[in-house]
Amino acid sequence: MTDGDRTSLWVGTSPGRRWEPLAGDWTTEVVVVGAGITGLTTALLLAEEGLQVTVLEARAVGHGTTGGTTGKVTSQHGVLYADLVDMHGDEVARTYGRLNEEAVAMVRDLARRHAPDAAFETQDAYVYTEETAQVPTLHAEVEAAQRLGLPASWEDELDLPFPTLGGVRFRDQGQMHAVRYVQGLAEAVAARQGCAVHQHTRVTGIRDAGARTVVETAVGEVTADHVVLATLLPIIDRGFEFARATASREYGVAALAGDDHPAGMYISAEDPSRSIRHHREGDDVYAIVVGEGHETGRGPADAGHDDPLAVFARERLGCSDVRYRWSAQDYVPVDKLPFIGVAPFSERVHVASGFSKWGLTNGTVAARMIRDLVLDRDVPEAEIFSPSRAQTGSGVGEFLKHNVEVAGRYVADRVSTDASSVDDIPAGGGGIVRVDGKLTAVVKDATGATTMRSAICRHLGCVVQWNQVERSFDCPCHGSRYDVDGSVLDGPATSGLAARDDAG
Repeated sequence: MTDGDRTSLWVGTSPGRRWEPLAGDWTTEVVVVGAGITGLTTALLLAEEGLQVTVLEARAVGHGTTGGTTGKVTSQHGVLYADLVDMHGDEVARTYGRLNEEAVAMVRDLARRHAPDAAFETQDAYVYTEETAQVPTLHAEVEAAQRLGLPASWEDELDLPFPTLGGVRFRDQGQMHAVRYVQGLAEAVAARQGCAVHQHTRVTGIRDAGARTVVETAVGEVTADHVVLATLLPIIDRGFEFARATASREYGVAALAGDDHPAGMYISAEDPSRSIRHHREGDDVYAIVVGEGHETGRGPADAGHDDPLAVFARERLGCSDVRYRWSAQDYVPVDKLPFIGVAPFSERVHVASGFSKWGLTNGTVAARMIRDLVLDRDVPEAEIFSPSRAQTGSGVGEFLKHNVEVAGRYVADRVSTDASSVDDIPAGGGGIVRVDGKLTAVVKDATGATTMRSAICRHLGCVVQWNQVERSFDCPCHGSRYDVDGSVLDGPATSGLAARDDAG
């Protein structure tokens, strides 16, 4: 994804087709909101069943979280399966693993048919450690994964250019150019009769209209039998997913590497994590390093989160120039399971969210499930991932902890500011200032020209925080993000920060 002049390798090397915005009102069978991996896979699967599908994307195709991914296509999701067993039991954990393994195969097939330039290639995936304390955790992980039927094994020796204490290997996984992949899916959708893809069309609301549903945008309305919300969080709050998941930002760099690079895809077990893979682009080979995650709106405002990743690429992987730096956002549910299925209180709206940074497979799982739900087919796994599911076991404690923290931010951020006056904000900087008694989001360009908006998030009223590195205002409660002009970058908010006269 891009944030200011920050661009991922995937976005920077894939200009793609220019899809026109929606123009006027339209009627179709299915509206899909979001043109990332989840939305476009869902749209294509439904179009292949003969349904008319319209895709609406607020930015450009693949420029959201999909454009900020590592491009790993794997059922190996870090240290996960032992935790899933502890939280939900073997059967749920086995289902999660099986569906993600099937998703790897589906992506491989769709890439072959619709996006050969995505360069899908089979690779093994590894979770490694350099810390003695993590070794028992990884042994427990491999034992759980093997018991669940996943292609896991323990490896003492890894092909990394620095010493490790071994790791868990998942065989026959995959990697690809994520943006070229979804661009290929978009072309395949648009080629179907009665189907369309529109970008730069932000959805602002949804309303019921008798037996159908109307999707509202600033440039027109689309009426449909079914709506699929393939966004980071659903833009409607019927399921309160925002209260059951934590917004997280993560950072990435792509640095020039030599031809003699390790095979495979890697992620560290320790924190802060390092996710590593390599990609060939023309004559260049890049090492991609992703990590330094933190909760949205809660990281140090002026921290260069990607600087440690650049150092890692140079010192641990032997890379030279860092050509790309970027960031991306995703949501991590408190019970570690995605939200996939029918939205509460609406049989015609389906949601897919909470992929815990593993959206290339989880999003594909969601697409297949939602296709079958729309077609009224039996979906045995629907209850496991239902957005209406109750929190159980240790998920209850995490749910309570998360929402107590949010409540604390709601109160505490109203009594603190970044500066005592607008004059204290330097040129090129930003922050929260109380102006005429109202909390105000202030940003200055390099010349000192000042823009001021309300500092109150349009989702549920928390106070946004200034992010100097990405030059954005980020909500620490549920992850909405705003550009320097107040416009929405990431939901669940659907409208920009209010003019200062409306500040709280």
